[in-house]
Amino acid sequence: MIFCIYYFYKNPDILRQYATKTQNNAKDSSLIKRNSSEIINEQSKKIQNPPHLKDISNTIENIDSKNWESQKNLYLLDEALSSEATTNAQEQFLRGELLDNTLKDIQEKNIVKNLVDAESQNLLLLGLENKYQNIQPKIWQENPQGSINTIQTNKKILYLTLDACGGAYDKELIDFLVESHIHATLFINAHWIESHKEEFLELANNPFFSIQNHGTKHKPLSVNGKSIYGIQGTDSVAEVFHEIYDNEKLIFNLTGKKPTFFRSGTAYYDDIALAIAQDMGYKIGGFDIIGDGGGTFSYNKILQQAKKVRSGSILIYHFNKPKGDTRKALQTLIPQWLEQGYEFGLL
Repeated sequence: MIFCIYYFYKNPDILRQYATKTQNNAKDSSLIKRNSSEIINEQSKKIQNPPHLKDISNTIENIDSKNWESQKNLYLLDEALSSEATTNAQEQFLRGELLDNTLKDIQEKNIVKNLVDAESQNLLLLGLENKYQNIQPKIWQENPQGSINTIQTNKKILYLTLDACGGAYDKELIDFLVESHIHATLFINAHWIESHKEEFLELANNPFFSIQNHGTKHKPLSVNGKSIYGIQGTDSVAEVFHEIYDNEKLIFNLTGKKPTFFRSGTAYYDDIALAIAQDMGYKIGGFDIIGDGGGTFSYNKILQQAKKVRSGSILIYHFNKPKGDTRKALQTLIPQWLEQGYEFGLL
């Protein structure tokens, strides 16, 4: 990697040219590879004995049009090595000295971190818009094909998921789960995180819980503004992107961990929006048991819904409705499930 960085530093145009060609031809993987080969050949003619050219060629050749992470990293490296952080170390490079001081300088000035939001976001969004701009959605439904609604298993395992869409905090419910040693996957919206940062960090640091992405504005996920239950959905590829990415960034900045599951507000998606979420690296967190109807079901209704559980069921409840009957019902149901031999797993 150090040799590649040295080569990129001596020839920064290679990354700029590659980034431009990648953006212009993001749909054509073969063209990207052909362009990268042309860049390598062109640069080879400009310098004598380029160091470890084979390694550099392999690095670029392995990038394809859907590998946004690789494109982002190359672009960030280009920007970092072209920044003021490297100017003080230029003479060291030319004398062939080690790169440690320059890399340390980059880290201390936090240049790569500062670029992530602006540059990687723009690259990823550009690629998604190019890919989906002329495609119309064909479906609009709750838990569509591609959503993970159950887990195939031969064991007696239930997957308890609890959403926080905004609003209050049912601490008694969470305390009950912890005291009972029950694992649960928590889908948390940005509004709730912003209002309960201290509680959020406690949840994120609790080994019984897995923190996942429940969107930024708690909108149904659509590319054309579809609505459900009177809630306006996202209305473009860009808004779909930000509904997912902005909360991801918030969670990552607070925990250092990127969520792997996404559940939209209302759990409604069109097929294009769902594909965008998957392209962004997410699995879609569906369910087969509507446990508490968004925290509105009565105690008896919640118990009735629970009769549908089977091994591998994903159940959805809410921990932002302390005035509802969810806590009371789960305090009844969970001991029963444990007596029946069920365990609780994390998505």
